[in-house]
Parts: sequence; structure tokens; C-alpha cells
Amino acid sequence: MNNKLIFFIFLTLYVCFANQNICCAKKNPECVSGSRAIIIQALDDGALAKICPPFIIYNSDVFGSYNSFCKQEGTLVYLIKNRDYADEDMVKLNKKQCFASRGTYKYINKLGDEKNIRALDIIDKK
Repeated sequence: MNNKLIFFIFLTLYVCFANQNICCAKKNPECVSGSRAIIIQALDDGALAKICPPFIIYNSDVFGSYNSFCKQEGTLVYLIKNRDYADEDMVKLNKKQCFASRGTYKYINKLGDEKNIRALDIIDKK
């Protein structure tokens, strides 16, 4: 019986690698990591946001709330407007959505320095 199980596993893996369209899901190449973002500042044409790191590294003893964790440890990005944003909103993507890179966004910070950050859009995975 062990030989049959090993053969079945081997055959399944072989079929997956031989023709990935049959059983192995391909990741959308447009998608970037992250499924949550907190809005730092809503703008007329989008929002400055921080993409939250994976929840697995969140520690409530160190960061307090999950929102604080995202603000401190997240990556600053510009979200292209595809919905209404308000300061402090938590954007949560469903399993059929992802963030996709759409170039860069330039802004001038409070110190007068010009900054370039990644511009992201929310798209449907295909």
C-alpha cells in the first residue's frame, strides 16, 4: 500500500509540473504582497497609505493595536483612488483582490524634500 501512495504522489507532482495549467495555480504577476493597508492621509485623487506587514509578526505587547503596528512597520505607498478613502481607514482586500504596482507617485514632505513612492491600484486577481 505504501508503494501505491508514493506512486500516486509522484504522478500528481509530475502532472502538475508538466502542465501547470491543469492543477497548479499561477500567481498573477501584477500582484504585490500585502492584503491590508491603513490610510495615513486621504487625498482628492487617492491616498497615502501604509501596506501592513504580515499579521504573523504582529505582537500586541510591543505595538498595541494592529493599526499602530501597520503605521509603524508598514511600507508607505500611494493608493490610486478606486473608492472613497478617509484618514485612519483600514483597507482590507478580499481573496479575489490584490494590490498592483502602477508606477510611482511624487510628493513633497513637510521638510520640503521631494519623495517618490510606489503607486498601487486594487485589482481583481485573474
